[in-house]
Amino acid sequence: MNQSADSSPSPRRYVVVSSGLPIGRRVAEAVANHGAHAALVRQHGERSASDLRSIECDFADHGALTHALGEADEAVGGADLFVLCAVPPISTKSAPLIALSDADWSQSCGDAILDLLHMFKAVSAALDGRDAAVAVLGASFAYSGAKGLVALSAALEGQRGMTKSVARQWGERGVSVNWIALAADALSDAFDGAELPFKMDAVQIALQRRPSLEQDLPGVLAFLASPQGRSLTGANINLDGGEWMTP
Repeated sequence: MNQSADSSPSPRRYVVVSSGLPIGRRVAEAVANHGAHAALVRQHGERSASDLRSIECDFADHGALTHALGEADEAVGGADLFVLCAVPPISTKSAPLIALSDADWSQSCGDAILDLLHMFKAVSAALDGRDAAVAVLGASFAYSGAKGLVALSAALEGQRGMTKSVARQWGERGVSVNWIALAADALSDAFDGAELPFKMDAVQIALQRRPSLEQDLPGVLAFLASPQGRSLTGANINLDGGEWMTP
C-alpha cells in the first residue's frame, strides 16, 4: 500500500549544548541546514547561531543550565537527540605537562569533565521520564594522546568514560548515549598548529579524507536519533575517516 505524503517522517528535533569552543553553533546550524529543528544552549559570550533558538547561560550555575536546557527542549517540542560538547579553549593550547600549573590543569581538564557532568544532569532533568538519545562529541586523537595536549587528552578520555557509565545507567530508561570521536580539524581550527599523533601507516586516513562536521555529522546524528539508531548505546563512533582505528 502506498504511503500518503502526510505519513512522511517529521523533522528530527535537536538540542545542542556546548561550553568552551563554539562547536555548538556550528552543529546546530549544520543540522538545521539538513532540515532538522534545533535549539542551542551556549555560554555567555559565545556567538549565537543564525536563525535558530539560542539560549545563553552560565554553565557554572547548574540551576541556570538546567533551566536553559529545559527551555531549549520545549522550544523544539521535545528533543529526539541531545548533542553535548565541552572543550575549554585553554585546553587547546599546546604546552608541556610539566609547565602546567594546578590552575591550568583544573581549567583544561577538570572543568571539561565537570561541564559534561552538569550537562548530563540537566538532560536528565529535561527528560523527566521521556526517552531520547544523547551524543557526546570529542576528538579521536585522545585515544593515543598528543604532544602538548595532555590535559585535553585526559579530559576527553574522562568524558568518554563518563559517557559509557551514563549509557549503562540510562539504558533501562530507554535513553541511548554514545560518544562520537571527530577528527581534530573538524572539531575546531584551534588545533591547526597542534602536534597531533603521528602514525607509521602508509595510508594515514583510510577514506583519504576527514569527514566534515557540517556535511557528514548531521547524517550520523540523524541515525542516532532514529528508532534504529536508538538500539546503539555506549559505543565509540569514530567519525574521522579511519584515521585512528582504536577500540
